[in-house]
Amino acid sequence: MTQATDTKTRPILFNGAMVRAILDGSKTQTRRVIKNLKPFDGCDDGLGSYALINIEKCPYGKPGDLLWVRETWRLRSWDHDFFDCNLEYKADGNTRRFSTDELWTFPDEKWEKLSTQLLKKGVEKNSDGDFVWDEGECPVNWEPSIYMPYNVCRITLEVKRIWVERVQDISEGDAYSEGILECDGMLDEVSICKFAGKLNESFEEPRPWFATLWDSINASRGYGWDSNPWVWCVEFERINP
Repeated sequence: MTQATDTKTRPILFNGAMVRAILDGSKTQTRRVIKNLKPFDGCDDGLGSYALINIEKCPYGKPGDLLWVRETWRLRSWDHDFFDCNLEYKADGNTRRFSTDELWTFPDEKWEKLSTQLLKKGVEKNSDGDFVWDEGECPVNWEPSIYMPYNVCRITLEVKRIWVERVQDISEGDAYSEGILECDGMLDEVSICKFAGKLNESFEEPRPWFATLWDSINASRGYGWDSNPWVWCVEFERINP
């Protein structure tokens, strides 16, 4: 696919459930709280109108731009001379092998930190000086998604559409497009029931599920469902990296 010369590529963070939903094709939208835009006098709808007028300032780009997904990861194993290493993605446990030359060059401090981490966990070195552990177990700590380098990204999304709305205005179809099916068995059922009552909808309908998912991520940040924040709505399509 040929991209326009003004196409920009930006990082975006997703948790494990949402990564799995993207991978299985059930998540094609994301909603993110609008921040750092100040409404001006005369805007009937305040921040929403201001964001709509200034939609080109959306931090997730414009249609045609690309988003590369940051997710939780770790080094799974590496060879003695650090030429090759396996990376593991926490969302689904899949691994990929990289050459450190084609990937990126870890500073010595990174390898020293890993060595200290493994020694503290009682992992021993073999006669070649390599750390060894039982097959199937990995004592290496997970790296937060925010620290994922671009080169190890495995998911690239093309922005198809951007619009602005209040989070509570989400439609039934869009709630499904947020990937809630991947959350089955993960969300608090009491919260789903609570939102079903508030929305006068049944437990099985998608909006109470999305409201519960939204609160699980955003309520502690002051942007819970009940506060009904304005959000950037981003529709995307996964493309080959």
